[in-house]
Amino acid sequence: VGHVRKKTPVVMVADSSSEKITTRRLRKQIEVEGRTRFLDKKWIEGMLDSGSRGIGIIADRTEHMMGWAATTKDVDSKIFKEMAGKYVFDESTRKRIIQENPWTLNDIMKKLMEASHRGYWQITQEELEKMKQIYMQPHVIGGLTPRQKCINYLPFMSAHMQKRMPK
Repeated sequence: VGHVRKKTPVVMVADSSSEKITTRRLRKQIEVEGRTRFLDKKWIEGMLDSGSRGIGIIADRTEHMMGWAATTKDVDSKIFKEMAGKYVFDESTRKRIIQENPWTLNDIMKKLMEASHRGYWQITQEELEKMKQIYMQPHVIGGLTPRQKCINYLPFMSAHMQKRMPK
């Protein structure tokens, strides 16, 4: 539709989770969902308390947010910044995710870096350095050979450096 008309269509979402059905623009719905669930401290605690299933839901939501950003461009950059703050930079939450499944933290961080590389999140140099430090900790990508660690580190390299890497 957008390609033919040369203009992005407005995406609307109907929320029927209560008796009063509301209709919102997708951008607003993503913001509401993010604030009331995905970025809400009580929701996060509930997911962490649910063990590996809850941790998996967090990872899935991270991937879904990337999907919405890629297909609609309706995800505010601040959402990714807050996701990094709540799931990666918050030491207590990060430790609980690692304790349950370190590969899930690995997946969350890769999706966040993908958001940065695609321009959906304007990551600061300080945030990037923090992500690199956390990512390279042995318990985050433990058990890998040095070559695997190097390959796994690719999302954190600049796009310029990745182009120069041999295939």
